[in-house]
Amino acid sequence: MKISIQILLACICAIWQPLVMAEENNAVQPVRMEKIDIPQLATGRPSKINMWFPQGNCENLHEQLCLAQNAITHHIIVFSHGAMGSAIEYNWLAEGLATAGYIVVGVNHFGESWVYDKDSQNPRTTGLIWQRAQDISAVLDYLSAKNIFQININWNSVIAIGHSAGGQTATMLAGARFELKQLSDYCSSEPSKNDLSCEYSKESSKAPDAYRNLFAEVQTDTRIRELVLLDPALGPAAVQKTLQEIQLPTLVIGAEHNNFLPWEHHGKHYANEIPHSTVFTLKGQEGHFIFLSPCEHTLKVMGVALCEDAQGVDRKQTHRILLTQIIEFIQQHASEIGSTGASTPYHKPFNTTNIRQQNPISFIDIIAYTPKWVFGLLGVLFAFGLLQTRTRQVHLYAALILPVTMLALSLTGLIGISGFQLLPLFCWILGITSSTYFYATRVKTLVLGVDKASKKITINGSWSPLIVILIIFCVRYFLNVCKALQLDYLYSYEFLLPISFLMGACSGFFVGRGVLFYKAQRV
Repeated sequence: MKISIQILLACICAIWQPLVMAEENNAVQPVRMEKIDIPQLATGRPSKINMWFPQGNCENLHEQLCLAQNAITHHIIVFSHGAMGSAIEYNWLAEGLATAGYIVVGVNHFGESWVYDKDSQNPRTTGLIWQRAQDISAVLDYLSAKNIFQININWNSVIAIGHSAGGQTATMLAGARFELKQLSDYCSSEPSKNDLSCEYSKESSKAPDAYRNLFAEVQTDTRIRELVLLDPALGPAAVQKTLQEIQLPTLVIGAEHNNFLPWEHHGKHYANEIPHSTVFTLKGQEGHFIFLSPCEHTLKVMGVALCEDAQGVDRKQTHRILLTQIIEFIQQHASEIGSTGASTPYHKPFNTTNIRQQNPISFIDIIAYTPKWVFGLLGVLFAFGLLQTRTRQVHLYAALILPVTMLALSLTGLIGISGFQLLPLFCWILGITSSTYFYATRVKTLVLGVDKASKKITINGSWSPLIVILIIFCVRYFLNVCKALQLDYLYSYEFLLPISFLMGACSGFFVGRGVLFYKAQRV
């Protein structure tokens, strides 16, 4: 079987020579992908990287990786994935480049990538763009200080490749700066109406100055010697002058009929402003996610499927074409980037791994990847709810613990999904107000008596609090699962507004009880 595969690779090589051979390398290399876990970079952040390279034949190596003797060592390739993605989703590109003799370092950005633990993924991290650039600089620092391979590598000459947010990250490393006001102005203008990336920056106009300053910081790393940008994002926020000052060979690849990032305002903007740029466009119905490896799951981002292409689009064939373009471009500028450059120092609540590999996701998968503390919280709330079923005498302050707790759970659950959008918050307030008024004015048998001496009230037992507690917990759990699965309807008002009202009404039930407790104690 192994021999058959090698023969097949050899045949492919003969037909697609640019895909699997570099000028410096005249033989096809078996490729190895190694995962490297860096607990803490110099930035204080962890990093998990995927490294593809041509495998050598070594003996007596224990801690070092075995690199092929004729691999390209005078420059390396670093890759930055798109928002909330991972390096492994671009295996087609990394493996193709490694087959051609290159070392490819795929950086998984902590806070976005699903390859970390299930509690680390947070969509809000996509706005912390400076962390991405610092990740890459710090990873290069780390690797250059280690003897990863048995052969010396020049870590000071780097080709930066990135897709979407990764493309914007690559330009940051080359000297580009980004202004949040430019993005806010664009996303509030008519030309942005079909730009789904503006969903990530709804509240950008309200960002504090400290955030704006970090957003606009320079993250230049002079080890970057060449750029390959695949449908780069954040074009409207890029400061024109800083793009014009980039003097690196740059290849910009984009989909003209983009279904996520309009080519006119993103990729084309980079191509027009960077002086030494070469442009290659996909002129068919290829979408923004054509750059991901073929997949079968049903995940969508803002309603756009990651795995499903338009009719007539062949993702694998497109990848073969793109790989040809990228390798030819890199080879064309090999002499320009070969010299050593001075280095500049770096200046899910849900783990979706299984979801991305399997289709469809099952309820058992959801339960299996739910953090254990969630079930602990459910146990505590259930016990608290059971306590409400019996008639008991408690101090006023103790009686108010449950209403305050449920109010906090409801509000934080809503804000975690919708942020501080006014309409959902208004619906939540409307729900809590209506429910509080109804409960406080209609219920007459909650408080059975008051002991003035001990300041304790006698509360009539009921199953209602337990039911409402479970409703709040289940709604919060459901929202977090939807968020982890990146279900597009989660952010639509048709879904969000009724949920906001329901969460408010449930909170109002407990606030109404709190009002009755307080009134009874005051009488």
